[in-house]
Amino acid sequence: KDLMANMLGSFYSKGKFMVGQTIRVDGIEGKIIELDTTSAILQSGDKKVVMPLAKLANTTVEIL
Repeated sequence: KDLMANMLGSFYSKGKFMVGQTIRVDGIEGKIIELDTTSAILQSGDKKVVMPLAKLANTTVEIL
């Protein structure tokens, strides 16, 4: 179920998010360093955050 939600999130977010963009989701701010079919990886300070694409499709995302 979660995997399918992330794959659908990929479809809905296609073209809205790109590697190199800085975004903020639920108080987490980071630069997108990788996108795949189920998740986006953000560089946030000295750590990396894996963000499921379903979250990007269902949550308010600030593009900074």
